[in-house]
Amino acid sequence: MEVRSCAHDAIFRTFTRCGEDPLTLLVDLRPAKEFLKRHIALSYCIRLTSNGQALVDYSKNEYDVKWSTGCWWDKPVILFGPPALRKDHPVVAFLAKEGRARSLQYFPHGFGDLAEAYPYLTTASVRPSSSRRYPSLIEPGLYLGDWASAEATDRLQELGVRSIVTIHNNPENLAVAAGTSRLAIQLADVTTADPAPWFDPVADFIAGARAGGGAVLVHCGAGVSRSATLVIAHLMRSRGWSAERALAHVTAARSVAAPNDGFWRALCALESRLGLAQRSDPDKFAGSRGADAGDEPAAAPARGAGSG
Repeated sequence: MEVRSCAHDAIFRTFTRCGEDPLTLLVDLRPAKEFLKRHIALSYCIRLTSNGQALVDYSKNEYDVKWSTGCWWDKPVILFGPPALRKDHPVVAFLAKEGRARSLQYFPHGFGDLAEAYPYLTTASVRPSSSRRYPSLIEPGLYLGDWASAEATDRLQELGVRSIVTIHNNPENLAVAAGTSRLAIQLADVTTADPAPWFDPVADFIAGARAGGGAVLVHCGAGVSRSATLVIAHLMRSRGWSAERALAHVTAARSVAAPNDGFWRALCALESRLGLAQRSDPDKFAGSRGADAGDEPAAAPARGAGSG
């Protein structure tokens, strides 16, 4: 089975799981004494038995998912802990040879590097409550999330988020922490609403906020359609990507992201305005009416460039 090295953010992304995303198992390969002092929340302390036949958990945890033979089958697994970790480590080699995990990755730079990059993910607790939920990381300094993400001020402070873009039916209902820069957009998640006038202002807001050294959260109600549309438009403008390429990048980070049909057509129209050579399929989300579609009469979506 193929084993790949991974960066810090692969471990952070396990705390942004949403929808039907599979649970990623975090495997710490350090000695139990080191693990119990400090570890990544919800990780397991795993060793290979002396006969090389089984993997044993020394974490003494109270997690909902207990470590047992086969618990990693068809699940992504990330291994980390020792500095200079390599794929020939006995536990890594055991899992690779067995080949039953969905994917195998290892972080080669040691727990100390992880703790420095994400101190808020570390804990001495082995209880399920030690876990935290974070918005999806799109690129360094840019997060995509839902209303709950925007209300979690402690989590936002940990991420260094000092600017928030809210796109919602009632954006004024969100209370933000003092000193937070805010762009509030009132827009329903329906195909007849037009997000295009906000593409440039949002992209400029993101660029300005990040230039000042802070991170940005873009959110709507569920982090599915409206906020994803704005983030896709930002990537198209900043990276010169087609709508489909930007969508693929966003869904890799947040699997539930899906603009409604009208929003998607507005993104496809943006390709022409940006002078991009690649063209995306405007019918990709045909029939997707948006979360607020029940509040408006059903109608055939507009087909013209920039419609929706």
